[in-house]
Amino acid sequence: MNTKTLKNLFTNALKLSRDRLEKRQQFLVLSSRRLIQAENESLQELRRFVDSIPHLIWYGQAAGNLEYFNKGWRDYTGLSLEQSQGRGWQRAVHSKDLFLLLKRWKASQNTESFFEAEIRIVNHAGEQRWFCVKVVSSVGTCTDIHDRKVAEISLIQARKEANAASVSRASFLANMSHEIRTPMNAILGFTELMLDPVQSADEHQMCVKTVQRNANKLLKVLDEILDISKVESGQLQTENQEIKLVSFVENFKDTVKEQAAQAGLEFKFKLLTPVPQFFFSDSQRMNQVLQSLVSNALKFTRAGHVHLSLEWQALTSTRGRLAFRVLDSGIGVRPESQELIFKPFIQEDSSITRNYGGAGLGLAHARQLARALGGDVILESS
Repeated sequence: MNTKTLKNLFTNALKLSRDRLEKRQQFLVLSSRRLIQAENESLQELRRFVDSIPHLIWYGQAAGNLEYFNKGWRDYTGLSLEQSQGRGWQRAVHSKDLFLLLKRWKASQNTESFFEAEIRIVNHAGEQRWFCVKVVSSVGTCTDIHDRKVAEISLIQARKEANAASVSRASFLANMSHEIRTPMNAILGFTELMLDPVQSADEHQMCVKTVQRNANKLLKVLDEILDISKVESGQLQTENQEIKLVSFVENFKDTVKEQAAQAGLEFKFKLLTPVPQFFFSDSQRMNQVLQSLVSNALKFTRAGHVHLSLEWQALTSTRGRLAFRVLDSGIGVRPESQELIFKPFIQEDSSITRNYGGAGLGLAHARQLARALGGDVILESS
């Protein structure tokens, strides 16, 4: 076999080998494309399935670093897939719950264990709802448990309020025992002294005044309890009568001046604006409200002043409201206790009951009466 023949055989063999290699490469490329296409179709099918599930579902590579979020998540949060990827999803989780979630998630990654947590997720309208998050490795689901969680929180709050009411009831009974027994003992003691036949006229007069003072104190406590019971049961009745404002204010000022003088405090009244000659309301209830507020200020002011002001606030050309303000230099009320003291039978703390006395009815009674008259009592303290 000559050289030319060998060369042709070699060339033909090389060409055949190249053809086979090219066909094999084409087959591999086609197979890879088909495989990728099949994987993509499977992934798309899986995502369509995940999107149809009525839960928020996501997955990722590491704790907190997520790649995919289903349609439920995107529709609820209003965040696109791109906005949610990485750590962008964290903006939809309540800030107080995010730290706990990430902490537990990281711990579960170390132990490769399942964990769940209850968190608040903010929707596209800015509203928060409770979800139960269940995470296995890097896959998580969020199930809406808002209604159950709200009911659970309400139940816990109701239990706390019931316990607080029980404590308040016990405290009330203890305070009432003191508030009722103290004037009652004084009445019984001084009426017994009045039976002494050798008692002088001055001593007898002093005993009568003491009995009268303690009887009025006892009557005031009983009236407040009855009024609060009537308000809570919706049975409190008020009148709408013509009141001569000047006479009403002057009579009230005279009463308060005497009380302030007995307490060694300065009392001033200031009319901030002109007031109408007549006003329609319940004069007895108005007097009770003002008396409760001023008495409360006098009781908790050891030194200094108690001032009362009156302002007419016009609502229309023929209608308006009276704004009374009581300003004192007393002990004040902590911000966290400013709503608490308007609840019946409750004072800011037990030391106040020991130091100042009282049953914790005054401000609660004043606010309820004011609201029954169409007004309110608001506290500002510093």
